[in-house]
This record gives sequence, C-alpha cells and structure tokens, in this order.
Amino acid sequence: MVALYVGGKKDYEITESDLLWLGRAAQGEGGSAAAVIWSWLQRFALPSYRRSFPTLTLLVRAHSQAVNPRWMRGGDFCAADSRHAGTAPCAEALLDRRERNATRDPSAFSPEVKAAIAALRKGSLANPVPRAVDFASHELVESYIRNHPGSRAVSVDGNWHVIYAESARWPDGYVALGPGSSWPIVLGSFAAGLAIFGGAWWIWRRV
Repeated sequence: MVALYVGGKKDYEITESDLLWLGRAAQGEGGSAAAVIWSWLQRFALPSYRRSFPTLTLLVRAHSQAVNPRWMRGGDFCAADSRHAGTAPCAEALLDRRERNATRDPSAFSPEVKAAIAALRKGSLANPVPRAVDFASHELVESYIRNHPGSRAVSVDGNWHVIYAESARWPDGYVALGPGSSWPIVLGSFAAGLAIFGGAWWIWRRV
C-alpha cells in the first residue's frame, strides 16, 4: 500500500478506507480530482489537523461537505431542530446528493476519479497544487487571502485552492507519496509457510 511522506520521512499509511472516502469526496466536490485529493493529503500534513484527525478518512469526511455526516439528513447541522434546518444548505436535493455521495460504490466513480484513485494507490498521482491545503468558492478564497498575509490562491479546473502561509514555507516535495509497509506480504508468506509445514507434518504422521 502507498504511504504519505512528510519532510522525507514516512508519516502515514494510506488505507483502503482512505482511498474509498477520498474517491467519494472527490466525486462529490467536482473539479480536478487530483487537485482536491492532493489538497487533502497536504492538509493532513499540517500538525494542527493531524492532532484533530488521526486518519485521512476522518479529515476528508470533516472537510468535504459532500460526505460530511454532520451535513446529512439527521446530522446535527441539518437536523429538524438545527439552525440550518429549512435553509439552502440543507435543501432536500442536497441531502439526497450527500447520501448518494456517502454510499457511492467505486464502480460508479467517474473515469477521472477512478484514474486518480488508481494512481494514488500506486503512488504515482501527480500533484497539480503543490502546498495547497484547502479549497473553496472564489469569494471565500479571496476573503481568506485578504485576512491571512502570506497565503495565496491557485485555480485548477474552476476550483480555487488555498496555500496557507504555513504551507507556503514548505520546500519542494515536502509532502509526497512513497512505498508503504510490506508487512501484509511478509505475514502472508509466513502464514503460507506455516500451512505448508503443517500439511507436510500431517502427511508425515500419516505415513
């Protein structure tokens, strides 16, 4: 499996759950799948977010409204007694769409999202937004840039991504993909060896 490397050191093993939710969220967000995925990978490298979200799945589901359980039907943001109930962000059409996003099978991903997840799995997903750690509408991004000196924006396929002042100081390749642990392969081979040995011992006992 692929791993996330930060500052040249392996920092986090990307799991099957992470790949599933990255795909679902990227499908729901639209725009460049590679760009939104890399924004989440780089956001996950910020120490403040890592403390709050120990897994990439948790960070993605919290950041992407498209798959955030709090913005779904019955979630605390859109519950009948919440302050957002009946407002545009909790419209029935959006609630239905979020439910579809959160249950979408990978076979139903768009060709672009499928390709991005396949490349991520292999550790070969190109990064079109180096140092970007967030994305939002153009208006929200402009507001953030005005109020946070040292930050800057980049646009990819109509989505606006934000480079925070903190991530702007990262050297090239500070967040990267690399090989994950080989333990599953090693353990599998060990288990197979035990099975062969056990079978041979049983046959020997029968002779």
